[in-house]
Amino acid sequence: MNTPYIQEAITFSEIDRLGEKRSITGNVTLSPGDWTTISNLAKEGIKSRSIINDLKEKISSLIRRITGLEKRLEVYKSKGISSEMKIQQALKRAPRRFAEVITDILRKPPERDLHIPEKVKVKDTSIGR
Repeated sequence: MNTPYIQEAITFSEIDRLGEKRSITGNVTLSPGDWTTISNLAKEGIKSRSIINDLKEKISSLIRRITGLEKRLEVYKSKGISSEMKIQQALKRAPRRFAEVITDILRKPPERDLHIPEKVKVKDTSIGR
């Protein structure tokens, strides 16, 4: 059973052996089969670079997204539990009671905020009517 590292070493050694065939003048000679092997490896290398660049872009995008989500999470952590989170917890903990409370709230007239004074009617004291 060959691991990827062993297969890679075998491929490297095969490539190195291709360059061992030298002519009398010292030039490297390649058989048609060797040329096909080198050509296929070169094409595979070009395709691999494209795939690697695409993956690097995706990784960078995911890192940016994770960083943004971490920042948003820190905002929530610094505030403690938000009211939306409390609502979600209440809904999970007691869904029937939660539904009853919501139904009751929606049935009754809205509450008035005690901090906001009601509009005061001002008498019109203008002359000339």
